[in-house]
Amino acid sequence: MRFRLFGALAVIVLALSTAWFAQATAQESLPSATPTPSAAPAPATPPDQPKAPQPVPQVDPSPAAIGGLAGMSAFMACGYLGELADGLAAGRDSAWVEARAAALARGLIVNMRQLESVGAMGNLDPAAHAQLAALRRLLAALGEQAKFLELYSVTQEPTMAETYRELRERTWSETGRLLGLNKAAAASLAPGGSTLGLPKAKATPTPTPSKD
Repeated sequence: MRFRLFGALAVIVLALSTAWFAQATAQESLPSATPTPSAAPAPATPPDQPKAPQPVPQVDPSPAAIGGLAGMSAFMACGYLGELADGLAAGRDSAWVEARAAALARGLIVNMRQLESVGAMGNLDPAAHAQLAALRRLLAALGEQAKFLELYSVTQEPTMAETYRELRERTWSETGRLLGLNKAAAASLAPGGSTLGLPKAKATPTPTPSKD
């Protein structure tokens, strides 16, 4: 009887132990619950940053500088040629006038080629190219004016003087426009040489006072 009781208890204990072991094993095999990550907080909106000042577009000063310098060079050339022409008409040595007119003609050719080199750089806008073209034409006309004065001082040919006078009118008109001279200022600053090669006006004899 005692043996049967112990046997029954042993069977019960064994059954309970097996059930407990199976339950423990099942729990260990299940994945552990992972906590749900909380959503990251939205980044705070940064305050409006002050906008950097926009750079002011720079205007290329070279065309205006070239125009101003060329205008003053033309002004000085017109005046110098006028002085030479008036000196020749007043009896200045023709060889002296010829040498100076030739030197000015050569210098103007160099200036014209320098302007051509600037225009060939290809970094100027159409307005600047047009301005350079006008300046080249003016310098070329001044060079011709100097050349005809040089020729007239040697040959005393009236047609040379006539061409000089025509070129003088054209170059002075364009120079006055470049410098912004009004009519009155242009007339008061006009260079000499306007009468080169023309017959000198005869002096009007002073009337003799009557003896009566």
